[in-house]
Amino acid sequence: NGFFDVIKSFLLSYDPDVRIEASGQATFAQNEAIMEQIRSLPEVKVISPYVEGKALLAMEGVQNEVVDVKGIERNSFFQLVDIEESITSGVF
Repeated sequence: NGFFDVIKSFLLSYDPDVRIEASGQATFAQNEAIMEQIRSLPEVKVISPYVEGKALLAMEGVQNEVVDVKGIERNSFFQLVDIEESITSGVF
């Protein structure tokens, strides 16, 4: 199905192939030595710590919503995502 493939590729363009997460707690200490080992692997394109949490989205004239927010370092994001290609309306 062509539509499914388009949606799948769009969603996967923002999701990494591998993610390392803390187990049983919200965060864990960053280990620069391990990050450097991972970064040195030829298959690794980008490595970046990220944060994730809940936020309140409030806009005038619209009901407030609780949303999930994820963020990574700006330079890492632009190495992973072609933002110009992802925008369907407006400019970045």
